[in-house]
Amino acid sequence: MIGLVIMLAASGPTLTLTTAEARRITKRCSAPAAWIKVRRRSKMRFMPPANAPYRKVDCVLRGLRPHMSEIEFLGNEVPG
Repeated sequence: MIGLVIMLAASGPTLTLTTAEARRITKRCSAPAAWIKVRRRSKMRFMPPANAPYRKVDCVLRGLRPHMSEIEFLGNEVPG
């Protein structure tokens, strides 16, 4: 599986995703909470490991979709 790091930016001045909502998404998808980090007011980071099951990654991305207006791929390969 390809490693994935995504920065998600909100359309307005603040991100609509809270840390609590991020935890609900990862719990619903049986994914580790550490995959999502709410960063600044308008950005968050989604970083599953390279060997993460596709169904979990897909589930988390579907949960994040309502909170996204822009996606920046920071890297899609794991070195080594």
